[in-house]
Amino acid sequence: MPIIAINSESAFEAVVVSDTPAIITFCATWWGASKTIIPILEKLSEQPENKGLKFYTLDVDANIKAVALYNVRSVPTTLTLMYGQVVDQIVGLVTPSELADRIKKIVSFAPPVAAPASSTTVVTTIKDIAGFRQTIGSATPVVINFWATHCQQSKALDPIFEQLSKNPANKALKFYKINVEDNAAAVAEMNIRALPTVMIFKAGKPLGEVLGLAPMELTDLIKKVA
Repeated sequence: MPIIAINSESAFEAVVVSDTPAIITFCATWWGASKTIIPILEKLSEQPENKGLKFYTLDVDANIKAVALYNVRSVPTTLTLMYGQVVDQIVGLVTPSELADRIKKIVSFAPPVAAPASSTTVVTTIKDIAGFRQTIGSATPVVINFWATHCQQSKALDPIFEQLSKNPANKALKFYKINVEDNAAAVAEMNIRALPTVMIFKAGKPLGEVLGLAPMELTDLIKKVA
């Protein structure tokens, strides 16, 4: 898929609310590094494994509102957005291999282009403190997403977490979510202070945690445990 130029505020607003990861490069016609990164992104956008992603360029001089909204202070800056939330950020010019590695991670949690008809959820809801304690005591590594209905970042992480749970590479782990609004005891027991928070446990011991909407960091942690 070719890179699409975002030429208006309305076009930008339509892009950022999508559930499809939008990789937007904020660039400037007068800056050489901006011209260097675009051909690299064009090649990546044409690769079959990246067909579930959408690539865009945005001229900072023509889209001041978007620049201010995401506090872009350097060009090129490449943001990956889902549901209007930033899930990855690259500031400046990076090597083609580094950029390709970042894109590969994004593909790992991106919604599939066409989900199989038989696709079902593999994320189990924990309903109470007893269920929580039983879950974290499992000999199998468990990944638990502490979330809340009022939290926009929790909503953005939800489909990403779902997709990570379906990734065959993560089949050795079990995925759960727990609504903090209904489970104050679990929140207090784990001293949860940020939403979303994802923790991994095995046999009652924490193996790691990720605070906030940080799917790249979460992907790395899951990979280490899996």
